[in-house]
Amino acid sequence: MKTVVKFEGQKNTIQGECKPREAMEILGLNPREWKVTARQVTDKALVYSIERVRSVALVSVAAPPQADPQVTITEPSTDTLVQAPPPPTIPESEITVDRNELEAVLKVVADVTGKRGLMPVLAMVKIDVVDKDTITMEATDLEVSYQVTIPAEPTVPTAFLVDAGLFIKEVRALDKTIQDVKITVKPSSIEINDRCELSASVTDEFPQIEPLPPEDALTYPLPNLASALTCVLPAVSTDETRYMLTGVFFDIASGRVVATDGFRLHRAHLDKYACPAFTIPRRAAVIFAKYDAVEITFAGKRVSVPIAGGTFITRVIEGDFPDADSVWPDVSTYEKVHFKARDFLDLIPGVLPVSNGSQIKMTINGRIDIEAESESGKYSWHVPADSTLNGGTAVININSKFLVDAIKAYQDSEEIDIAFPKSYGALVVNEQALIMPIRQ
Repeated sequence: MKTVVKFEGQKNTIQGECKPREAMEILGLNPREWKVTARQVTDKALVYSIERVRSVALVSVAAPPQADPQVTITEPSTDTLVQAPPPPTIPESEITVDRNELEAVLKVVADVTGKRGLMPVLAMVKIDVVDKDTITMEATDLEVSYQVTIPAEPTVPTAFLVDAGLFIKEVRALDKTIQDVKITVKPSSIEINDRCELSASVTDEFPQIEPLPPEDALTYPLPNLASALTCVLPAVSTDETRYMLTGVFFDIASGRVVATDGFRLHRAHLDKYACPAFTIPRRAAVIFAKYDAVEITFAGKRVSVPIAGGTFITRVIEGDFPDADSVWPDVSTYEKVHFKARDFLDLIPGVLPVSNGSQIKMTINGRIDIEAESESGKYSWHVPADSTLNGGTAVININSKFLVDAIKAYQDSEEIDIAFPKSYGALVVNEQALIMPIRQ
């Protein structure tokens, strides 16, 4: 945190937090001649306002020393002294809100709020009371945002910021028999049901959240959106250097969502509508899936969905997403193997620890023999299967985590089909997931 010293219309900044006396000495100001008149702590700085100490009346001698002195008293000029304004305070109020409704929206708020290390204000939830029947809550990390209005009984209008993570923890910690949450708003804190007190601050530095413009917005019902996103999320890249791959691609005109990290590609079906294609960040897609979103509103560079009675808004990732059709193989000439998802997933507790989540060897010959080997040890077992090899044998080395993610993503069908070329090439799982094998 930096230290800011304000004096005589000037403002000097010192990197690093220090005491007022040390700050004045660094700036070449005699601490005996200056005094602190105000101290304010913000999310970004520690601000001291100082003014020069008024000295004893100045005495000037108007006659020779032998004569009786004529004393003239002159007051020091105050033209350059600037009185610091008092720090802003929060209007006091009392707010009563239903506990279940408050917990439901705070759960979403906690998923949205940014990490404290980036900008402390992004870890806050803004609570705004503008009428006698409701309160409005807002949260953002500058990439995704959430706005909601819920019924409440405030005494007078007020607005404040409070740490979202601490707020929801204290609400959840209330006795299970408590149905109403009573929030007592003080000048610099809030008290929850006379049980605990949390620091609060004014809303001046909270980012402005822009609502979607209704004239530009287009809404599309997508009843299977959450399940489709669950299928493709495992393939989203975490490599920030490949920025376009860190999100989920919506090609609603073709009726699908797509995700890839360059080594695998997952896709899933959606209802078709005449909508421009766009890509949303992974965090937004996770929240869409978690809260069972069933429709999307598209407005140029922003997308929103209704969640928990409020509106969740995300920006879109600008740029061109890779063309999935150009890498998707024609599997009509591929060999195929068919097995039950559960038979394969039952092996996972044994396979993954030994393979370290990296490589397994699959030998397909009437059944699938699974082998994993690493410095940790060896593992081998088999899965009953049907194949089109007609007595032949195929050996495939593949990333075990990628294969498990694909089978889990599409296990609702219970039956898994893997298509693979006779020579080296990508595997296709249930015609929805593409995985590149490992060369040996």
